[in-house]
Amino acid sequence: MHPTAPREDAQPSPLFAPLGDALLPAESRLSPAALRQRRSMKWATHGADVLPAFVAEMDLAPPLCVQEAIADVAARGDYGYPPHLATGAPHPLALAHAARMAALYGFEPEPDLGVPIADLVQALYLCVAAFTDPGDCVLIQEPIYPPIRAAVLDQGRQVATLPMRADGQGPALSAAELDARLPNRTRLLLLCNPHNPTGHVATRPQLDALASLCLSRDMVVVSDEIHADLVFDGRAHVPLAALGAEIGACTVTLVSGTKAFNIPALSAGLMQFGSGGLKQRFAARIPLKGLGLANAFGVAATLAGWARGDEWLDRLRTYLQAARDHVQRRLAAEVPGIGFAAPQATYMAWLDLSALDLPGPAASVLLERGRIALSAGERFLPGGTAFARFNFAAAPELLDPLVDALVAACRTR
Repeated sequence: MHPTAPREDAQPSPLFAPLGDALLPAESRLSPAALRQRRSMKWATHGADVLPAFVAEMDLAPPLCVQEAIADVAARGDYGYPPHLATGAPHPLALAHAARMAALYGFEPEPDLGVPIADLVQALYLCVAAFTDPGDCVLIQEPIYPPIRAAVLDQGRQVATLPMRADGQGPALSAAELDARLPNRTRLLLLCNPHNPTGHVATRPQLDALASLCLSRDMVVVSDEIHADLVFDGRAHVPLAALGAEIGACTVTLVSGTKAFNIPALSAGLMQFGSGGLKQRFAARIPLKGLGLANAFGVAATLAGWARGDEWLDRLRTYLQAARDHVQRRLAAEVPGIGFAAPQATYMAWLDLSALDLPGPAASVLLERGRIALSAGERFLPGGTAFARFNFAAAPELLDPLVDALVAACRTR
C-alpha cells in the first residue's frame, strides 16, 4: 500500500479528525474501512493505494431521516407506479419543492409546472434540444461542469462562454462586455449557480444583470441550482426565477436533493418551469412521457430530506466549511504556490497549480506522484491542464491524508 493511503485500522489524524468528529452528525460518520468497501465510482475507480478526491460524492452517510425513508420503502416492498400517474395531480416532489422555496426564499413556483426527472444531465441535454436548433449558440460559464458543455456540443450547437474568475469571485466580464461578444443566434443560457467548479455564489446584482441580458435577447435560461443547499459563510442563494415574473417565465430551474443529502445514484430531481408557455414549448419538441420516472427510493429520500433534514444540513455546512478552511490553511502554509480560493459553496475547490510548473497535466501528475485522484482541469476548461478540482467532503480521518498526498506530490521533483 502506498504510504499516503489510509490503513484499514487508521487512527484519527491529530489535525482535522477531532474537529471533524465533533462537527459531524454521528449517523453520517464512515470509517476508512467502510469507505473502501463501497462500489461507487469514487471508491471503485482506482486501486487501494489511491486516495479519491474527484467525483462529487461525499464520504458521509445521508441523514438518518433519509436512510429511514429508504428503508421504509424497502420494508413495504412499495415498488409500484406512483399515484400521480393516474390522478394527474402534481408530483410530490413538485409540491414539496414549492413549499421549500416559499419557506426559504418567499417564492412559490407552481407545482403544476414541476416535472420530475431521473437525471439532471438528461434534463440539460433535452433543454438544449427543446430550446435551440442545430447551429444556434448556447451561453455557458467557463470553467464548467463537463456535461453542460457536452450537452451543447454533442447536439451540433455552438458554445459561447462567460469566463469565470479562478479566484471564485464570479464572472470575469460585465454583462455589457458579454453582450458585445455574443453571437446573434445565442438562444439559451445554461447557468450553474452555485457554480461548479469554482464554488461561486451569484449575487443579486450579478443575477439581475444576467437576467436583463437574457430578456433583451429573448433567451431561455436553464438554471442548475442543485448545490443551493451547500452555501457557506452566511451567504444566501438567490433562485434566478425568484427575481421577477418576467425572468421567471423564461427560466427552467433544475433542483435535486442528491448533492445535499449525498444520494446521487438514487436518481430523482425536478425540472421546474417558470411558465406554462415555457413548459408547452418544451413539450412540443420533447414529449413529457419520454422523460421516464424518478426513482421511488430517490423520491422518498428527497422528500424526507427536504421535510426533516434541515438540522442535519446546518451541521453538514459547518463541517464542510471547517474542512474547506483547514485545507486552505494547510496549503497556504505548505505549498503556497497552489492557488486555492475558498469556494463560497459546494464541496469542491478549484485548484490553480500553474505556478508549480508541473511536467504535465496537473491531475495526472498528482495521481502519479501522490496517488491522489482529482478531477482533471482540462475536463472543465479547454486547455486547463494546470487546474484540478479537489473534493474536500472527506471523512474526518481522510482529510489530512488527502492534503498530505497533495503536498507530497507538489513537492516531488
